[in-house]
Amino acid sequence: MRKINKGREPRSLAEHRSRPHSNYSNIPSDAKEELRESLMKEQGFVCCYCMKRIPEKETSPGCKIEHFKCQNNYSDLGLDYKNLFAACTGNQGKGGQLQTCDSKKGDKDLQTIDILSASPLCSAIITYQADGTITGESKETVLEIDEILNLNMQSLKKARSQVYKNVKDRIHNECKYLGNKRLKESFIKKEIEFWSSRSENKHKEFFGVALYLLDKKLNSLK
Repeated sequence: MRKINKGREPRSLAEHRSRPHSNYSNIPSDAKEELRESLMKEQGFVCCYCMKRIPEKETSPGCKIEHFKCQNNYSDLGLDYKNLFAACTGNQGKGGQLQTCDSKKGDKDLQTIDILSASPLCSAIITYQADGTITGESKETVLEIDEILNLNMQSLKKARSQVYKNVKDRIHNECKYLGNKRLKESFIKKEIEFWSSRSENKHKEFFGVALYLLDKKLNSLK
């Protein structure tokens, strides 16, 4: 996960919110689709939680509009763009052990993982391990990762571990031929730029794993 920088809300959302008795449940379908598209573009077409690719179209498998603060407990935030994010479907409709992200989270609150935070990165409290496991700096964060979001489901771990291996191998293979710290720092910074960038406005899947390793390596060179 990385902190998501929110942009300007779609005009249709603001117009709907200004109408009497408006709420999320009665938002027009065209305005909802515009909202969905805006959120996906804002996030580079990756899920706000697991960072899997979200398809451009609503179907197969689709995109959910996540209310970070749930509608049932925070009805006043139901149409607040800063509270809305694009999430993968998280195996919606399957058993609870298979569900992830928004589908698993439901109406539960996240206390330590805060993608709304103004702090530099919510990823500051998250670490990645070679086997693809996500863990946190506190018991509360680990609970949210494992029990509320189920981000250590095996298929997600496997995908993250492959990114971890590829990036770690590239760092090792390139840096061993670079003779001094300045050249190594230059290489790592270029890699950070590559993994931070978008292609056709799309982030790379699980780019947070790569940036975690690269940031860690860069800090070790200072």
